[in-house]
Amino acid sequence: MRIIMKKLNMIAALFMLLTPIFWSCTAKDHNVTLTYEPANMYRPQCSAELTLIKFQDNRNRAEIGHKEEMALYYPKYQEVNEWISRALQMELDEAGCRAKYVEALDDDSKGTVIVGQVKDLYLTKTSMINYTVDMRLNVILKQDGQEFWEKTYS
Repeated sequence: MRIIMKKLNMIAALFMLLTPIFWSCTAKDHNVTLTYEPANMYRPQCSAELTLIKFQDNRNRAEIGHKEEMALYYPKYQEVNEWISRALQMELDEAGCRAKYVEALDDDSKGTVIVGQVKDLYLTKTSMINYTVDMRLNVILKQDGQEFWEKTYS
């Protein structure tokens, strides 16, 4: 479990560092395709089998950011909560965990389960090379239906 918690800490840091990828292809229609590539970093080895439930989207806005002129940007093809959940699954798989991604909690979900909420994700371009990021994720680990760890990343 400690490896999974360390991995979650690393994921949160990576999201903060890699968020400017949002702006790498700013389309004229203000829709941004959300993509994610696992980081090629040292990874603690994980042999856990776990279920990752798609995070809930508890943000209070549909847009994911804006530029100086207040041009709003929206996700294209994929919702923010799915993007974050699948990125976490990729990182866990890269570390050797056997993470099964599911859309919703199943009554038969036994073993280690990760659930969470995206509370905020917003990027503001303040200058040609500067961005501010507001992000809050709440992550909960459960074992056989019992919550044993919770953390909010911001």
